[in-house]
Amino acid sequence: MNAHAIGQRLAELLKEDNYEAIYSELYSPEILSVEAGGPNAEFKGIEAVNGKNEWWYSTFQLDSFSFEGPFPHGEDQFAMIFDMATTHKESGAKNEMREVAVYKVAGGKIVEERFFYVGGGDM
Repeated sequence: MNAHAIGQRLAELLKEDNYEAIYSELYSPEILSVEAGGPNAEFKGIEAVNGKNEWWYSTFQLDSFSFEGPFPHGEDQFAMIFDMATTHKESGAKNEMREVAVYKVAGGKIVEERFFYVGGGDM
């Protein structure tokens, strides 16, 4: 699959809230995930990405989520826009954020994801 097809499949799985399939079907085991900042900005390998996600969901409650895309760029990249509202579980602080995710595809799998955002979401 090229990047556009993978982006379309990602959108389908996001609509279904099927995150297990997203990571098992679309992601390379050697994925590189790069956040916009914070002390832990880079995660290498699917186990590290799964750990990041487990931390995030144990720290934040997702109150709302929507997305736009995919926006293809050639055969090997696409972008998505995510809007979300969260509540920090420990403090109760609420936050809204918008982020752009840029994905790189090789060998029919997502091999890199980079997140760009303003507000909240510090890793």
